[in-house]
Amino acid sequence: MDMSSPRFGDTIEFEPGASARAVIALFWVHAVPLALVLATPLQGPVMAGLALLVGGSWLWLRRHPVFGFGPRALVKFRWEADGGWALTSATGEQLKGRLAGNSVLLGPVLVLSFRLDGGGGRTRLLMGDETPPAIQQRLRARLSVAASDPA
Repeated sequence: MDMSSPRFGDTIEFEPGASARAVIALFWVHAVPLALVLATPLQGPVMAGLALLVGGSWLWLRRHPVFGFGPRALVKFRWEADGGWALTSATGEQLKGRLAGNSVLLGPVLVLSFRLDGGGGRTRLLMGDETPPAIQQRLRARLSVAASDPA
């Protein structure tokens, strides 16, 4: 299912910044399991191994492209009136694509999943604090209409 919609006459352009909400959420998703591991009766290499796994996950995820970090991250977005997207990666690579059907609009969270022209895909998570409120509101409204469009 293609969630892009040709029924809009304007373009939405935005450059999301870093999300404090994402960092806080990632912290708690890792802090709670780490505290539970440390509270168990496990000792020695097993406890150390589990703690290292949780720590490694934290280090890997907090610099992940889906959150806007690294060279593959999408850092600039332009949703054209025809429903297509012009995307720019952190390295300056210009990409064209369409919003994929597995994109999610849930509360303040937007998961923008793109099918790129020429194959492949990229995803970017927006927690609601990366863009100005006016842009966020326009984006959410247009995504709501696009998601409900049967075409």
